[in-house]
Amino acid sequence: MIKANPEVLAKRRIVQLLPEHHLFHEMQDIHHLIGRRAYQLFVDGGFTHGHDLDDWLKAERGLLHPAPLELRETDSQFSLRVELPGFRDNEIIVAVEPQRVIISAEHEADAEQKKEKMLYSEWRFNRVFRSLRLPAPIDSRRATRRMSDGVLEVKLPKSAGRKSGCLAA
Repeated sequence: MIKANPEVLAKRRIVQLLPEHHLFHEMQDIHHLIGRRAYQLFVDGGFTHGHDLDDWLKAERGLLHPAPLELRETDSQFSLRVELPGFRDNEIIVAVEPQRVIISAEHEADAEQKKEKMLYSEWRFNRVFRSLRLPAPIDSRRATRRMSDGVLEVKLPKSAGRKSGCLAA
């Protein structure tokens, strides 16, 4: 596999995902946290079996910001749109592999807000982590991103050998 020039990737703010990248560890940590919370929901529910998926999804919603996404395909590329309202562009990491894209975002509280005591807030979500397997390989060296009005748009050109194909079910 050809590795992209890191300086070129930095200009496009796309990270090429390599085995030693910290996102792999972050993915494991998030998976572990969700599992612990899902187990706690299982315990709180009186050890009632048959609700595993519901408990997992509820735990996930409680720990991560819901970031709806849309994936579209043309003959030459995939276009990914992710709603990330409240996140600044510099708080978002887009990482790519030949057949996967990971979106990670974390919102840091402002110093002024840290001094105040929070009485009530519905703005509890400050972390997004989405991993999406693509139905065909992409050319990660040509991937680009753009953030506008709370929507992240990522263009993922297909590899030269895979110009067409349909989304797998």
